[in-house]
Amino acid sequence: MAFDNGFGISVQWGTSNYCSVKNLDELFNDLEMKGNSKGFRNAWESNTAEIAVFKGGVGKCDIRMNVVDNDQVIGWLATDDVAKVIEIVSKYKTETTIKKKIKELNI
Repeated sequence: MAFDNGFGISVQWGTSNYCSVKNLDELFNDLEMKGNSKGFRNAWESNTAEIAVFKGGVGKCDIRMNVVDNDQVIGWLATDDVAKVIEIVSKYKTETTIKKKIKELNI
């Protein structure tokens, strides 16, 4: 998702992302992961997600930023935390301010 301020955010979840279903594919075979017919959680639903923040020129956000502790990805974020980061990334105009505000969330 790219914003008018030149920054963007990626929000992802799934069996390869830092989220609550990260290792689900290691636990169940493909047939069981396709739905909840046997009571297993669907591999593409998650209570948490990972995010990455991007910067770039007008209309393109293609440079991933280090957001916390020299890391480009923050994982296992709850829905409300993802929403807070989206608000920060869309609202502020400088990389320094965005990093500071995200750090202040203590996530």
